[in-house]
Amino acid sequence: MGNFMDIAAVKNLAYELIGNKEEKPHGVGYRLAHGYRVGLISEWLAHELGESDDLLFVAGILHDIGKDKEAHPEDDGVMHGPRGAEIIRTRFIHYMCVDEMQRIATMVENHNARPKSKWFIDKEKPNLPTEVLIIQDADLLDHFGEEGINITLNWGRFFKKTREQILKEWKYGERVARMHEEVRRSLNFDISVKEFDRRIKIMQEYFARF
Repeated sequence: MGNFMDIAAVKNLAYELIGNKEEKPHGVGYRLAHGYRVGLISEWLAHELGESDDLLFVAGILHDIGKDKEAHPEDDGVMHGPRGAEIIRTRFIHYMCVDEMQRIATMVENHNARPKSKWFIDKEKPNLPTEVLIIQDADLLDHFGEEGINITLNWGRFFKKTREQILKEWKYGERVARMHEEVRRSLNFDISVKEFDRRIKIMQEYFARF
């Protein structure tokens, strides 16, 4: 985990900062649990790609630490990256060396700056390290598969939709189809696309039962 990283202290501080945060509609603790899953997916992707995974787990845990929609209602889904990087640089500096801090802050800051996404069509694409691209893909992938089923049902309940409405929107809704298309296009690696397709199949098979 590097020459200086105090992983226990990092985990404790992460829990202190976001462990009890409520993430509507998913409940208290979702943001930290999502971070742990992104860290694990990132390590798996790195292994599949033959890349180093030395800081990916920690970056995954911390990638959404800058989210605070109530304090920042103008948040467009991008600004929490830079806010998170600033938190890394100010609150976590005592638990990691400067190189570790800078790499993790870079991953957190840029985890939404996906070069293949619609946001960079006809624009200059960011040139990001491979470890940043891995975090980006892991973040997207965690929203699908078994966890994607939970997310879909949580959002449906949040908007007081009936079971029939949830199923119809997921199976036939244009918004859902466009979202899936954009996510798939935004993924940086072929292995990520393959994993995305596997996770979508899990969701399709689940919702087909109803």
